[in-house]
Amino acid sequence: MSAQANECLAEVQTLPTALVESSAELRLIVSGEGYDRYVVDKKQEFSRLAPLYETLARVATFGIVKRMWRMVAGIATGAINQHVLELCCGTGRVTEHLATRFLRVTGVDLSPAMLERAHRLVQAQGLSNVELREAEVSTVRFEPRTFDALVISLGMHELPGQIRDVVLERAARWLRPGGKIVIFDYRWPVNRLMSALMKLGRLYFERNHFVDYLNYHQTLDVRLAQHGFVPLEKRTLFLSCLEIGVWKKL
Repeated sequence: MSAQANECLAEVQTLPTALVESSAELRLIVSGEGYDRYVVDKKQEFSRLAPLYETLARVATFGIVKRMWRMVAGIATGAINQHVLELCCGTGRVTEHLATRFLRVTGVDLSPAMLERAHRLVQAQGLSNVELREAEVSTVRFEPRTFDALVISLGMHELPGQIRDVVLERAARWLRPGGKIVIFDYRWPVNRLMSALMKLGRLYFERNHFVDYLNYHQTLDVRLAQHGFVPLEKRTLFLSCLEIGVWKKL
């Protein structure tokens, strides 16, 4: 592969209309103005957060987030490591680890500011097998049975409930039989005191959508089973406030 081709592969791509789902389908996900407002708000939020995102992640996890990023990528690997899709890829810290384990990595995020940092990381590491796409995750389109694994790292709690459901449905469509979906995100801690502290803190910092996800997380096994997935393993981290869940497509 030529150097020019390698560089093009790592470029951030804004998806044309032909590569996103129809407007009729989008209206079923989130009604018109509500959807547009959500996209605008998230772009603005992560434009502000992008320069501080990794520092905040390290402080919030007392420095162990780097190990978590590596662990998520390692768990995603399996017997077939051809092509992995990472939704809500952010600044690319999980992406870089996936790129050492899969032949191809496609990362998707709606924030140009976050993707710019991911692009710089990919270029600095010389990762020619990474493609980055700018798109909201419920609008991106891929052919059925394209991927061997799908990874979402600390992204599900940022999505409205309707879009979470769409992501799970699309995962069943996009993954090959035997493919994995790996979801790394928050969960209700087992300890009651930690649970109360987490609810109070996150209600302030991340508002209602965060607590909504904590409740949604408790139904993941049932929701994924409806799309043909069976659970493989769960790993709790950071005082049981975080969980890496792995499901396999039958």
